[in-house]
Amino acid sequence: MKSKETTKTIEDKAINHIVRYLKKHKKIKKKDIKVVKKGIDIIAEDLWIEAKGCNKKETNIRITPQSLDYIAEQGRLKNYFIYYVYDMKSKKPKLLIFDYKTFKKHRHIEIKYIIQPAKIRRETGKPKIIDLK
Repeated sequence: MKSKETTKTIEDKAINHIVRYLKKHKKIKKKDIKVVKKGIDIIAEDLWIEAKGCNKKETNIRITPQSLDYIAEQGRLKNYFIYYVYDMKSKKPKLLIFDYKTFKKHRHIEIKYIIQPAKIRRETGKPKIIDLK
């Protein structure tokens, strides 16, 4: 059975494609490209890049509010770009680049709820852990 690629693996592949693109087409030197993965994936000269990837044809792109908050706190929204690499399993992956204005104009806000079991247990002592042996 074939193992399914993780989101991290797909993102790492997208980052590699993007770094190659920056060096070849934007003529940015390797020393000026930093893979950060903290609120942002790549900083290349004055570009702050969120890397997104997909093995198949185009799909929806999700950006967390935390990422946008971090970029806004750093005063970098005008330098913020989403580099979306898709069709990565083909011989010719494709790249779409969105600036912040385009993203903001066309975004659809999706509300999600997140539960953090470890935090809840730490703060409340509940629920009790049940061993399933």
